[in-house]
Amino acid sequence: MLYGLIVIIMLLGGYAIFRSVDVQRKVAVTFVGWYEDKAGLDKALADQKQTKKPMLVYIYADWCPHCKQFTAQVLSNPKVKQFVQQYPHVRVAPDHGKAEERIMKDYGAQGYPSFYVVMPDGRRIELPTHIQENPPRLKTPEEFIRSILEATGGE
Repeated sequence: MLYGLIVIIMLLGGYAIFRSVDVQRKVAVTFVGWYEDKAGLDKALADQKQTKKPMLVYIYADWCPHCKQFTAQVLSNPKVKQFVQQYPHVRVAPDHGKAEERIMKDYGAQGYPSFYVVMPDGRRIELPTHIQENPPRLKTPEEFIRSILEATGGE
């Protein structure tokens, strides 16, 4: 009986490690092409100035389980990945430094994940990552794309 319990614990532990590695792989692949942190925000702002397009800003934390879920289930979706490519887009982790902490404060982000559309005129529109149902649920990739389109007026 004890050996059976040990085997079950080992299998569950192995599954948890596999899931963690799978999520980390999705995160790494998802953010190829995204600008990063303060330097990236400066580049995205320069791109926005040149293109006159809305900019997407994702404020997250590496340790945040909600951010990992949002990345794995929404941002890593092929349709979402392709969709965000049409806009300057940056992700900022306030844990990465003082400049990044200031960005979070400047945007008024209350927690993680926080996602914003920044219009060329400087208006910032916060996009909820969840639908307020009982219980709240993560937006689907299609709902997330639709919320960006609504915020940008289809730009």
